[in-house]
Amino acid sequence: MVRFYEKWTEADKLNDIITPYARENLTMNEKEARKRQVIHGRRRWYETVDQGGVKFLVNADDATYDCGMWQMTGLPCKHVVAMLMYNREHAHHRVHWYYSKQAWKMAYDGNINPIPDESRWPEFESQTIEPPV
Repeated sequence: MVRFYEKWTEADKLNDIITPYARENLTMNEKEARKRQVIHGRRRWYETVDQGGVKFLVNADDATYDCGMWQMTGLPCKHVVAMLMYNREHAHHRVHWYYSKQAWKMAYDGNINPIPDESRWPEFESQTIEPPV
């Protein structure tokens, strides 16, 4: 009960549209993205090249990426963030809804009813239920 209240209150006071976890992840990836070169291919296909020359393909239209990290986690990785920065897009717009403030609040919006102390539970007279033979 206490955890639900604390988490909901934390989410309610949040002055961001994404969770602190997602923001921290994006901030780290934005720093790393600056070290990548972005090459624009046809339409919305991009190639990002890291400092070691390793290339990764990003499709901006269907939010897919070579390694699958973006698809699996819903958080743009450093290569996707590099492509977004190249296009002057904000990375937080490409974060999955699951990491939004609204989703975070909804996760803790339910209620857990308190249970009285066991000494206050009503007495029941019933048969002992035996396991099947």
